[in-house]
Amino acid sequence: TGGSLSTSTSTNANANANAAAGDDGSGKRVWSEYFSQRLMAIPIGLCLAAEITLSNLSLLTLSVSFHTMVKSSVPVFVLFFSTIFGLEKWNPYLALTILTIVVGISICSFGERGHFSVVGFLFILGSAIASGVGPPEGAARNNG
Repeated sequence: TGGSLSTSTSTNANANANAAAGDDGSGKRVWSEYFSQRLMAIPIGLCLAAEITLSNLSLLTLSVSFHTMVKSSVPVFVLFFSTIFGLEKWNPYLALTILTIVVGISICSFGERGHFSVVGFLFILGSAIASGVGPPEGAARNNG
């Protein structure tokens, strides 16, 4: 009985690996599934690259506290895009919670009136939007 359990476990593991690799079980790859899964990484990677680049560019012209204040709006964009893409249902309590967090961080950073630049503001706003569309930092996406 122990041997059959390990055999079925390894068979299931092989089937899962084949499905993840785009194999339909007959040894042939289902190329459309294989490429569609890989193509999903392109927009996510582009959003992550845009977020990092725009954030770094904004730090050249903005103070760190103002940068932090604008970046605190990322949860607003995450909620907005996840609602638009149908990943999250609209919940006014969640929106109020996120708004409270954003306002709190903004109040903490409000006193800083260091360097301000419209270009820097647009860079950091673009970074916040790209961060809202792309994956959360440190999170792994699971398509299962």
